[in-house]
Amino acid sequence: MRTSRSLLGLVRSLHIYLSSLAMGLFLLVAVTGYLLNHGSRFGLDDPRTRTQAITLPTASLAQPDRSLVERELRRRLGSPGALNSFEVEPEELRITFKKPGLRTDAIVNRANGQTDVTVEDRGVLGVLTDLHKGASAGTPWSYMIDSAAVVLALVSLSGLVMLLSLPRRRWAGVIMTIIGAGAVIAAYALFVA
Repeated sequence: MRTSRSLLGLVRSLHIYLSSLAMGLFLLVAVTGYLLNHGSRFGLDDPRTRTQAITLPTASLAQPDRSLVERELRRRLGSPGALNSFEVEPEELRITFKKPGLRTDAIVNRANGQTDVTVEDRGVLGVLTDLHKGASAGTPWSYMIDSAAVVLALVSLSGLVMLLSLPRRRWAGVIMTIIGAGAVIAAYALFVA
Protein backbone atom coordinates (compact mmCIF):
# COMPACT_ATOMS: atom_id res chain seq x y z
CA MET A 1 0.00 0.00 0.00
CA ARG A 2 2.83 2.38 0.91
CA THR A 3 4.56 1.67 -2.42
CA SER A 4 1.43 2.45 -4.44
CA ARG A 5 0.92 5.71 -2.50
CA SER A 6 4.48 6.84 -3.11
CA LEU A 7 4.16 5.85 -6.78
CA LEU A 8 0.96 7.89 -7.04
CA GLY A 9 2.73 10.79 -5.33
CA LEU A 10 5.49 10.56 -7.91
CA VAL A 11 2.94 10.44 -10.77
CA ARG A 12 1.08 13.44 -9.28
CA SER A 13 4.33 15.42 -9.00
CA LEU A 14 5.30 14.46 -12.55
CA HIS A 15 1.87 15.58 -13.79
CA ILE A 16 1.95 18.92 -11.95
CA TYR A 17 5.52 19.92 -12.76
CA LEU A 18 5.53 18.75 -16.39
CA SER A 19 2.25 20.61 -16.95
CA SER A 20 3.72 23.74 -15.37
CA LEU A 21 6.96 23.45 -17.30
CA ALA A 22 5.24 23.11 -20.65
CA MET A 23 2.26 25.42 -20.07
CA GLY A 24 3.63 28.19 -22.30
CA LEU A 25 4.23 25.78 -25.15
CA PHE A 26 0.80 24.17 -24.68
CA LEU A 27 -0.83 27.61 -24.84
CA LEU A 28 1.16 28.46 -27.98
CA VAL A 29 0.01 25.23 -29.65
CA ALA A 30 -3.61 25.78 -28.57
CA VAL A 31 -3.81 29.41 -29.76
CA THR A 32 -1.93 28.83 -33.01
CA GLY A 33 -3.98 25.72 -33.75
CA TYR A 34 -7.08 27.92 -33.59
CA LEU A 35 -5.40 30.56 -35.77
CA LEU A 36 -4.46 27.94 -38.37
CA ASN A 37 -7.98 26.57 -38.44
CA HIS A 38 -9.39 30.08 -39.07
CA GLY A 39 -6.48 31.68 -40.94
CA SER A 40 -8.57 33.74 -43.36
CA ARG A 41 -10.42 35.36 -40.45
CA PHE A 42 -7.10 36.65 -39.11
CA GLY A 43 -5.59 37.71 -42.46
CA LEU A 44 -3.10 34.86 -42.65
CA ASP A 45 -4.12 34.09 -46.25
CA ASP A 46 -3.22 37.63 -47.39
CA PRO A 47 0.44 38.37 -46.61
CA ARG A 48 1.77 41.89 -46.91
CA THR A 49 3.96 41.97 -50.01
CA ARG A 50 6.70 44.44 -50.79
CA THR A 51 9.12 44.51 -53.68
CA GLN A 52 12.45 46.11 -54.29
CA ALA A 53 15.09 46.11 -57.00
CA ILE A 54 18.79 45.74 -56.31
CA THR A 55 21.81 45.05 -58.49
CA LEU A 56 24.29 42.29 -57.73
CA PRO A 57 27.85 42.22 -59.06
CA THR A 58 27.90 40.26 -62.33
CA ALA A 59 31.30 38.67 -61.60
CA SER A 60 29.70 36.08 -59.33
CA LEU A 61 26.80 35.33 -61.72
CA ALA A 62 28.37 33.95 -64.92
CA GLN A 63 29.41 30.73 -63.19
CA PRO A 64 27.26 31.25 -60.11
CA ASP A 65 29.08 30.86 -56.84
CA ARG A 66 26.22 29.94 -54.55
CA SER A 67 27.89 31.06 -51.34
CA LEU A 68 28.97 34.42 -52.78
CA VAL A 69 25.52 35.17 -54.19
CA GLU A 70 23.83 34.10 -50.95
CA ARG A 71 26.21 36.18 -48.85
CA GLU A 72 25.68 39.27 -51.05
CA LEU A 73 21.89 38.89 -50.90
CA ARG A 74 22.03 38.53 -47.12
CA ARG A 75 24.21 41.64 -46.88
CA ARG A 76 21.77 43.64 -49.00
CA LEU A 77 18.54 42.28 -47.53
CA GLY A 78 19.46 41.92 -43.88
CA SER A 79 18.63 38.54 -42.43
CA PRO A 80 16.01 37.03 -44.76
CA GLY A 81 16.02 33.59 -43.12
CA ALA A 82 17.30 30.15 -44.08
CA LEU A 83 18.15 29.46 -47.70
CA ASN A 84 15.24 27.40 -48.99
CA SER A 85 16.11 27.05 -52.68
CA PHE A 86 18.77 28.16 -55.14
CA GLU A 87 17.89 27.42 -58.76
CA VAL A 88 20.29 28.12 -61.60
CA GLU A 89 18.70 28.70 -64.99
CA PRO A 90 20.43 29.81 -68.20
CA GLU A 91 19.39 33.46 -67.88
CA GLU A 92 18.51 33.88 -64.22
CA LEU A 93 18.89 32.64 -60.66
CA ARG A 94 15.84 32.00 -58.48
CA ILE A 95 16.62 32.16 -54.79
CA THR A 96 14.22 31.76 -51.88
CA PHE A 97 14.83 32.42 -48.20
CA LYS A 98 12.31 31.48 -45.53
CA LYS A 99 11.83 32.02 -41.85
CA PRO A 100 8.67 31.87 -39.74
CA GLY A 101 6.17 34.40 -41.08
CA LEU A 102 8.45 35.60 -43.88
CA ARG A 103 9.34 34.49 -47.40
CA THR A 104 11.86 36.32 -49.58
CA ASP A 105 12.17 35.52 -53.29
CA ALA A 106 14.95 36.96 -55.44
CA ILE A 107 15.12 36.62 -59.23
CA VAL A 108 18.58 37.57 -60.47
CA ASN A 109 19.28 38.40 -64.11
CA ARG A 110 22.65 36.72 -64.72
CA ALA A 111 23.64 39.09 -67.55
CA ASN A 112 23.34 42.40 -65.72
CA GLY A 113 22.81 41.54 -62.03
CA GLN A 114 19.37 43.19 -61.89
CA THR A 115 17.54 41.52 -59.04
CA ASP A 116 13.84 41.69 -58.29
CA VAL A 117 13.11 40.93 -54.66
CA THR A 118 9.65 40.08 -53.35
CA VAL A 119 9.06 39.77 -49.61
CA GLU A 120 5.87 38.19 -48.25
CA ASP A 121 5.33 39.05 -44.60
CA ARG A 122 2.51 37.46 -42.58
CA GLY A 123 3.32 39.38 -39.41
CA VAL A 124 3.39 38.12 -35.84
CA LEU A 125 0.48 35.74 -36.37
CA GLY A 126 2.30 34.24 -39.37
CA VAL A 127 5.39 33.73 -37.20
CA LEU A 128 3.32 32.01 -34.51
CA THR A 129 1.47 29.70 -36.91
CA ASP A 130 4.71 28.77 -38.68
CA LEU A 131 6.20 27.91 -35.28
CA HIS A 132 3.16 25.70 -34.65
CA LYS A 133 3.85 23.82 -37.88
CA GLY A 134 7.62 23.91 -37.49
CA ALA A 135 7.77 25.60 -40.91
CA SER A 136 11.12 27.22 -41.71
CA ALA A 137 12.04 27.27 -38.03
CA GLY A 138 15.08 24.99 -38.16
CA THR A 139 16.18 21.83 -36.40
CA PRO A 140 16.36 23.20 -32.83
CA TRP A 141 12.71 24.24 -33.04
CA SER A 142 11.72 20.81 -34.38
CA TYR A 143 13.30 19.37 -31.22
CA MET A 144 11.15 21.76 -29.20
CA ILE A 145 8.02 20.46 -30.97
CA ASP A 146 9.11 16.85 -30.37
CA SER A 147 9.71 17.65 -26.69
CA ALA A 148 6.24 19.19 -26.43
CA ALA A 149 4.73 16.04 -27.92
CA VAL A 150 6.55 13.82 -25.40
CA VAL A 151 5.62 16.07 -22.47
CA LEU A 152 1.97 16.23 -23.59
CA ALA A 153 1.88 12.43 -23.81
CA LEU A 154 3.43 12.10 -20.33
CA VAL A 155 1.01 14.65 -18.86
CA SER A 156 -1.93 12.82 -20.44
CA LEU A 157 -0.77 9.41 -19.22
CA SER A 158 0.01 10.63 -15.72
CA GLY A 159 -3.44 12.26 -15.58
CA LEU A 160 -5.00 8.96 -16.62
CA VAL A 161 -3.05 7.08 -13.93
CA MET A 162 -4.21 9.59 -11.30
CA LEU A 163 -7.80 9.29 -12.53
CA LEU A 164 -7.71 5.49 -12.31
CA SER A 165 -6.45 5.75 -8.73
CA LEU A 166 -9.57 7.61 -7.61
CA PRO A 167 -12.27 4.99 -6.93
CA ARG A 168 -15.18 7.47 -6.82
CA ARG A 169 -14.28 9.17 -10.09
CA ARG A 170 -12.70 6.28 -11.95
CA TRP A 171 -15.69 5.11 -13.98
CA ALA A 172 -16.95 8.58 -14.83
CA GLY A 173 -13.42 9.45 -15.98
CA VAL A 174 -13.07 6.27 -18.03
CA ILE A 175 -16.44 6.94 -19.66
CA MET A 176 -15.43 10.52 -20.48
CA THR A 177 -12.11 9.29 -21.91
CA ILE A 178 -13.97 6.82 -24.14
CA ILE A 179 -16.47 9.50 -25.22
CA GLY A 180 -13.62 11.91 -26.04
CA ALA A 181 -11.70 9.32 -28.09
CA GLY A 182 -14.92 8.22 -29.77
CA ALA A 183 -15.77 11.83 -30.69
CA VAL A 184 -12.40 12.25 -32.41
CA ILE A 185 -12.82 9.00 -34.36
CA ALA A 186 -16.44 9.82 -35.27
CA ALA A 187 -15.55 13.35 -36.43
CA TYR A 188 -12.84 11.93 -38.66
CA ALA A 189 -15.11 9.19 -40.04
CA LEU A 190 -18.04 11.53 -40.67
CA PHE A 191 -16.36 14.73 -41.85
CA VAL A 192 -12.92 13.83 -43.21
CA ALA A 193 -12.65 10.25 -44.47
